[in-house]
Amino acid sequence: MIPGVKFAMRVQFDETSCASPVYSAEVGRFRPETGQMHCMAIITPPLAATIVEEFCEPYGHEDINATFARSGAVGGPPEGSRKTKLRVWLETTIHKLDDEAQFAFLGAVLHDFMEGWKFSAEAKERMTVMLAKANLRYVNGGQVISVLHDVSDVSTVSLEQLIKKRNFPAVNDEFRRAIERVETEPREAASAAANILEAICKEYIADHSHLAAPRSLDLSSVFAVVSRDLGFDPKSLEDDDLRRILGGLFSIVDGIAALRTHASSAHAQNTSRRVYTLGKRHARLAVHAAHTVGAFILETWESRATAQPRRAV
Repeated sequence: MIPGVKFAMRVQFDETSCASPVYSAEVGRFRPETGQMHCMAIITPPLAATIVEEFCEPYGHEDINATFARSGAVGGPPEGSRKTKLRVWLETTIHKLDDEAQFAFLGAVLHDFMEGWKFSAEAKERMTVMLAKANLRYVNGGQVISVLHDVSDVSTVSLEQLIKKRNFPAVNDEFRRAIERVETEPREAASAAANILEAICKEYIADHSHLAAPRSLDLSSVFAVVSRDLGFDPKSLEDDDLRRILGGLFSIVDGIAALRTHASSAHAQNTSRRVYTLGKRHARLAVHAAHTVGAFILETWESRATAQPRRAV
């Protein structure tokens, strides 16, 4: 392997047809001035070929020019047929943009395609399938996100299934918001992570008539009520390892609540505290931690419904 060189794929098109891509290998080189690998990392060759194929027929030159210019394509419209214009403009833009910019560009290009009336449901489904093969997903509003950070971890899959099973619309809304905004709006994702736990705890309290809602309905207060009722008392466990893990749940909840208060978009503008520089990895940590705690609450809730008498976790 040559230092500073990464293998990539470059798409080539058969000039006689909109639907006949041919692939050839090319290396993408690391550019020290940008610190980026400029290769087709996000928009894969098959995805690029699909965009050309689907846009080639319904779109005229003016449509292509307007869509690509509005989406941040690099340079002016290339000369040639619609297919040639799409191919060359895509290739030029892809090799000039870093990964984050490619996400933004792709979302903007697909906005009208996925949400407008000009393209058929079948065409949109083909694009959705090709996005999935590239580990991407389109989100309404002109966003494309990586599904590698979507519902691929065990805690997230488990929580999603539990939410669907119990039919909690409010919880589901926050669940989707957290996942969809991790890549594009970390502060919103961190806020949604806290909202997920808060909504689950409120649902639990509402479902158990013997429980009185706390005066303050913030996350820490409602979790305190739920944790007591579900027996989340680390001191009641004999196993020291489980005691430490269960004790950690309280620290996680406190941390997620504090993160929303001090760093999320819901509060950052109304505080004299220093605004956190919240990155994607921080938001992802908060979201996955919230999913783990949320899944544990729902699973314990389910087990308590059939377990008598009550015992510590």
